[in-house]
Amino acid sequence: MSTIVAELPKVSVIVVTYGHPDEVRECLKALREQTLSHEVIVVDNSQGSEVQQLVRQDFTEVRFFRDGTNDGYAGGNNRGLAQSTGHVVMVLNPDTVPSPDALRLMYETLVRHPKSLITAKLIGSDGKVNACGNQMHFSGLVTCLGLGDDPEQWKGDRAVFLVSGAAVMADRTTWDDLKGFDSSYFLYMEDADLSLRARLLGREVWCAADAEIVHRYALNMTADKFHWLVRNRWMTMLKIFSSNILKERWFGLLVTESLLVLYAISRGPKYVLAVYRAYAWVFRHRRTLAAKSQAIRATRAVLDRELTSWLNERLPYDQLISQPWLKRIVEKMTDPFMRMEAIERGQH
Repeated sequence: MSTIVAELPKVSVIVVTYGHPDEVRECLKALREQTLSHEVIVVDNSQGSEVQQLVRQDFTEVRFFRDGTNDGYAGGNNRGLAQSTGHVVMVLNPDTVPSPDALRLMYETLVRHPKSLITAKLIGSDGKVNACGNQMHFSGLVTCLGLGDDPEQWKGDRAVFLVSGAAVMADRTTWDDLKGFDSSYFLYMEDADLSLRARLLGREVWCAADAEIVHRYALNMTADKFHWLVRNRWMTMLKIFSSNILKERWFGLLVTESLLVLYAISRGPKYVLAVYRAYAWVFRHRRTLAAKSQAIRATRAVLDRELTSWLNERLPYDQLISQPWLKRIVEKMTDPFMRMEAIERGQH
């Protein structure tokens, strides 16, 4: 085991999983080799016993929790936060393998940028960057920042717009001020919501680009995932951005929404139903979302304009469309409309 750094504030690492004992084993093995002292809390949202048996047999230093609740990644992390004792808390995906000094380097970045959210440089199985934080299009679409880059291009502390939920560190006060994740997200975009709410409180977001974490992630779009992404994208926009901002961007939003609906139609009835369910959920919960927006607005220290200055004007075609020929067609069809949208906003 690597040498432990002493005399540092206690760090808690929360790993939320839904079974997947093989992934959890590799993650915990890597955490055991960290050069920063920490506690590990595993929250299993599944009903199976494999992860519990793994922890009891091979990782007795790890605290394990399973209460039969499956409230998604957001809710599971909130339950882990409630059980954690560290002055600094990190949430970590189970399909990650942190390098031995990853936690220490993230902690040192947090020391340099106190009260911030810190994410790491995630490396894909291909050896290229998976994400150095996330970015957002003005329509609310969130994509990975730096995807496919040479990892050597990303060094030091880099200011980014959004964290990647696969690896997030913050001090206890920041987690408390944010009240953790919004558990109504269940899956996907809870990290974008967390980042945006932090920014509205005047907090910063940084990527500790020297802290490398392998992320064994493969994009697999299913109808269920598409539902969560569409639903949570609109939930985020309605919670975070004012009605004036949304009205200003109505044309670009309409173009983006049309593309998403066309994508759903091309994938078949399950995807069309997924979109319908997403829109129906947002409509049914519109009053709840309005109340959340009002509560956020009452405590915010940053105006919409400071957030929207970070938003991308151009759709991230490379990450949204895998077929090069289709990407070129969609790009040529939509870019003029997006430029028109940007010009219109510049005139207001």
